[in-house]
Amino acid sequence: MQTLSGCNLQYLVHNAATVEPLKPLIEVTLEEWKNAISINLEAPIFLTQDLYSLMSAGTRILNISSGLAHTTLPGLSVYSITKSALLMAYNAFKEELLGEGILFGSVQPGIVDTDMQMNLRDEKHKKHFSSQAIFEKFKRDDKLISPEEALLKLLRCSYTCLMSNLF
Repeated sequence: MQTLSGCNLQYLVHNAATVEPLKPLIEVTLEEWKNAISINLEAPIFLTQDLYSLMSAGTRILNISSGLAHTTLPGLSVYSITKSALLMAYNAFKEELLGEGILFGSVQPGIVDTDMQMNLRDEKHKKHFSSQAIFEKFKRDDKLISPEEALLKLLRCSYTCLMSNLF
């Protein structure tokens, strides 16, 4: 990692994730498991650790969460497990760094029409991913929000939280 000494990190957003593998937990290989854990859990934890020396009172860290951190659907167990674990890591960081004035927030922006959603509807997953029809119905019934709508929602929420010192 390039040295950023002398910088003061004000904001960090953890948004990257993979929804793969889309199959029952009983069929997930160790390689697939490790890949999902690496992207969905290890990356945000260790990025936060790596950037910690650049943080000070007032630094804000935002975790983009998911409803699937609190429940699961058939074929989405690995995603749900990793998002749930990330939520617990967020809670741990929040408690452990509270005295330093580093502020943590977590938000579920809704069902956003991203490449991840397209992947959930992709025919190639139909054999192992029994929940696919749910995501096809979200699209068909116009239940998805655009990435731009999600961003505006996050900006409004962030602004409100900043003004209230909640985040």
